[in-house]
Amino acid sequence: MAALNRYELVVLRQGRPHPASGEDGGYDRRHAEHLKYLESLRATGSLVLYGGSDEPDTQLQAVLLFQTGSLDEARATAEADPLVRAGYLMIEVIPFVSGFRAPHRSG
Repeated sequence: MAALNRYELVVLRQGRPHPASGEDGGYDRRHAEHLKYLESLRATGSLVLYGGSDEPDTQLQAVLLFQTGSLDEARATAEADPLVRAGYLMIEVIPFVSGFRAPHRSG
């Protein structure tokens, strides 16, 4: 049997309502910072995978798959996200194991 790979799954759920695009410049700026932040985490290798829901009326907004080795570190990293700090997203951190290794992207 293959060894299990350990990850931290962060579920991002709807917090306070998101304004429509272009309706609130502060939100639009934070959303751009959110995407930049996630991409910076992916570039450093701690964030393995992220993706969001395209269903507009769902509480589930996105999932992030970290491999930091620590639930506390994954939680602190997710809490530093601009949309989480502003209350637009709430997080749940769950230990996650898989017999498959997530693909590693370079560059």
